[in-house]
This record gives sequence, structure tokens and C-alpha cells, in this order.
Amino acid sequence: MKLLNSILACSLLLLLISSCEDPVPLGDYQERYLIEAFIFVGQPINEISISKSQALTDSFKLDKSIKEGLAQVKEAYINELDANGIVVKSLKLIPDSLKFYAQDTSYLIKEQTRYQIRVEFLDGEITTGETTTPMPTTWDSKYSIRKEVQFPLDSLTANPTDTIAWASIATSPYYIIAVKCIDTLEYGKYTSSQDEKEKNRRINRPVRGNNFFKDQTSMGILPTTKTPVVWSIFKWFGKQEVYVYAPDYNMIRWFLQNRTSREYNTLLNSLKSTTGKGIGVFGSSSVIKDSFFLVKNRK
Repeated sequence: MKLLNSILACSLLLLLISSCEDPVPLGDYQERYLIEAFIFVGQPINEISISKSQALTDSFKLDKSIKEGLAQVKEAYINELDANGIVVKSLKLIPDSLKFYAQDTSYLIKEQTRYQIRVEFLDGEITTGETTTPMPTTWDSKYSIRKEVQFPLDSLTANPTDTIAWASIATSPYYIIAVKCIDTLEYGKYTSSQDEKEKNRRINRPVRGNNFFKDQTSMGILPTTKTPVVWSIFKWFGKQEVYVYAPDYNMIRWFLQNRTSREYNTLLNSLKSTTGKGIGVFGSSSVIKDSFFLVKNRK
């Protein structure tokens, strides 16, 4: 009887616990169109992403999401506007593989100019957004980037030996800095050493798994215009490019959403939608870049 009572008590407890949980709302799925569009001062319009959400009952595949979104687009434009919001020039967007780019590839984005994106879908949804492009920034010559940077033998305790800096932009309270390894395979061919066939290698740390190295770029956001070199930002040795973005408010909000919470927040959305199906971002930035070579810490 004691055993039976124990079994009944456990069963009632499990029933109580399970009854307190809300069921997963698989039937509440609402289709959404996600637009991720960024334009850069002095560059042509390209790599505009338009994708379609997928239900929780489906296994998510990025290529499928993008292809389904692309197939739903009736027409898409990025318009240059004057101070009164009147269209000065209309740039049609056309698909290329999995992205959209401007049909007029000779057009370069202007600084301190107002732009609008307009995407119409086959089901009648129209999504729009606006951005005003920032001024370009420039490198601070007092902190020039050395062409060769020595990675320390012990990067966990080593103090930064290099600093980079750039000019402030009144419209950009934050700056995005990115470092990209442009060749994860080759090392020796970029040096004057005798071993031109020497291969590159990862900068491994205990917390870094394989997924960490699927993206060649490391990014961070700063409220300043100067930063020391942080050794942990590097993923590989060898040839590197460093970028500094002076983003508009839309791009800042989306970066914080994408890199911190990693979930969609309607308050950080910068697009307008006629039916509520269109979400995402239309942002702009100026950008500067330089390159250097990260020398291996010899074993």
C-alpha cells in the first residue's frame, strides 16, 4: 500500500507540473517577410537580403528561406529622395542568386542623403523604410595601422601594443569595428620567408568550437573613436582587413538586436508594413578599411 500511495502521489505531481506548462503554439504561425538592407557611402547597392519566415514544424534551411522570399517579391526599389521626400532617382533592385542588387551598378551611394526602400510582394504586402546616410570618417594618422602585427606568445596576459583611431561623426554615437581574415588557408605566400607554402592556422582557445570559425569576420560595437588591439578578436593568423563603420540609427539598433538578444524585437524594427508581414531593417553607413598581416606566435 505504501508503494501504491507513493506511485499515486508521484503521478499526481507529474500531472500537476505538466498542466502548468503552456503548449507550444504550433498553430499560431504567421508568415513574415524579413528584409535586411544596408547601403554604404561611396559603394553600389548590393547584397540586399529578402527572406521568408518558416514555421516551427518545418526544419529551417537558410537557402530555402531566402529562395521563398525572393519568389514572393513583385518589385523592389531603392529611391534617392530630396529634402522634401520627393523621389530624385529610382533604382530598381534585381535578384542575383540569393541577393538583390541595383540594376544600375554605376550608381554610388551619396553621403548625407535621404534614401527609401520599397518592396512590393505578390500578395499585396508593401514594405518601406528610410535612412539618411552618414558622413564618411577617416583614419587618425597619429595611430596608423602597422603593416605587420606580432601576435604575442601569451595573448591572455599580454597588454595591447597597438591602437587604432578614427575621426568622429556627429550623427554616429557608436561605431562598428570588424576584422576579417581574407585568406584562412595561405600564410607563407604573403611573407618574405623562404617557406611560401606554409599554411595558415586557427587561433584556438578552449571556448571556441567549430561554429566560431564558420564566419571569417569578428565584429564589435564601440562608443568611442579609439581602441587598443584586442587579441581575442582574431580567429586566424595571416592577412587581415580591418573595417570601421559609422552607422545610422537603424543599423545600430539592428546590430544590437542581432548580436546581443538574437531575437526579433518590434521596437527595433525600422520598416513600415501595410499588412504587418514585412519586418527588418533598412540602414546605412560610411566605412573605412585598411589591411595588415598578423604574424604567428611561433610554437
